[in-house]
Amino acid sequence: MPHPGVCRHIAQCLSGGAAKRLRLRRGHFEISVDAPADVELGNGHDSSADGPNQHALTGTFAPDLTLHTDRGTTSVAELMHTARPVLLDLRCPDRPGLHETARDWQHRIDIRTAKTDHRPADALLIRPDAPIAWAATTGEPADTAALALREALSCWFGTPLKTTVPIIDRPS
Repeated sequence: MPHPGVCRHIAQCLSGGAAKRLRLRRGHFEISVDAPADVELGNGHDSSADGPNQHALTGTFAPDLTLHTDRGTTSVAELMHTARPVLLDLRCPDRPGLHETARDWQHRIDIRTAKTDHRPADALLIRPDAPIAWAATTGEPADTAALALREALSCWFGTPLKTTVPIIDRPS
């Protein structure tokens, strides 16, 4: 059983401070709430997001879309099994500028291209815990999308890895 102070803190976070206690019972948290009727209790997920992107999807959980790739049919949930962030390009043909931007973070993120029947955005950057860290608006110009993606990647996943290798002149 978690420490009571930890339970109290989690309960307050999940309920906006209205919860009195939280217990762990058979692997599930049980919250005891004493809140006025006009207090709306959320699911503990902040849709305002802490990152730089202001897209409506940013901060929401990634929808579990059915995805059609060159390797067959999969889903967003399947892509998340690696427990790594995913840049999901949903625009076909894909946007090479977004892939080029993300290449410097390829040691930290997976870059995928897929088609879907219900495209909520041109591209999604999904954190390992499934909230959307960044989204490209459908039809957003490639140059502004690439700049915004670079900012989101830096914000969430640190400085990029320098992938360019210097050319060394060697005598013949």
